Amino acid sequence: VNFEPHVTIIGRLTGDETVLIEKTKELAESMGQFKISLEKLQQSDEYFKCIFLECERSRELIDLNQKARELFGRLEDEEFQPHLSLLYDKLGPKTREQALESLKLRFEPNMNFVASNIRFMLTAQHPAIELKKFDFQRLNK
Repeated sequence: VNFEPHVTIIGRLTGDETVLIEKTKELAESMGQFKISLEKLQQSDEYFKCIFLECERSRELIDLNQKARELFGRLEDEEFQPHLSLLYDKLGPKTREQALESLKLRFEPNMNFVASNIRFMLTAQHPAIELKKFDFQRLNK
């Protein structure tokens, strides 16, 4: 499955699409751009986290998730585990480990990027469809 690399802040939203998009806009307007650091290459047996990079649990990332939980009424969600997925699949443990080993050669710990927007995606089908994109406020230098 091809997809654009991203960090999911909150998923599996239900309800009126227009209301959800408005809440996403409100969420974006509450944040400025911020840096996300990628810490460790990992693998799991979860389809959406087959091969992924763990993200540093920065104050900005945790705050963004908390604001999303509040806005969307999802305070009881499981603990937020920020990550950037590299591969969606259901691979066996040996195949995942081989993929992980080959990627380790390309991964440098503490790589980072600036989060500059939030996107409301329709993910019920593949590929996912972007319904709306909202930019964060510019990063102050």
